[in-house]
Amino acid sequence: MTWLRWETFGADYLLLVFMVSLGVLQLAAAWRRLGGLSLFFRRRYLEYIFAVVITGAGYWLFFSEPRDIPDYAGGLGGSQQFIYTLAGIAIASLLTFSVSSALNARWGRSGTGEEEGLDALKRMTYLQAVKRGFKGKNR
Repeated sequence: MTWLRWETFGADYLLLVFMVSLGVLQLAAAWRRLGGLSLFFRRRYLEYIFAVVITGAGYWLFFSEPRDIPDYAGGLGGSQQFIYTLAGIAIASLLTFSVSSALNARWGRSGTGEEEGLDALKRMTYLQAVKRGFKGKNR
């Protein structure tokens, strides 16, 4: 029975980290006006609303039940929390990069602009910026 509870607790923790990470990425995209990471193209108010709702829902879903289970009684240990945290952040990042690039594919211009780093995402999508980066190194 404790194994089943551990699996549910791990999935709940992964969902929490995923939802919060997705909300934080959209909040950062709206705050810094990074249209290339936006899931709501040119609608910053929707990004703010989405960020607050998804983050709040993640916390509410996770903390709506008591979570004081020690690791020896079926809860998550520190190394397991670390792995679930990395996995949640990675899934949220990959989803944001791929979905925003697909939604905004026609918007960006991969050959224009001299911005580098995160500022490049103001004028192009993530995949366009990666493509431009590889082209620049091959010259």
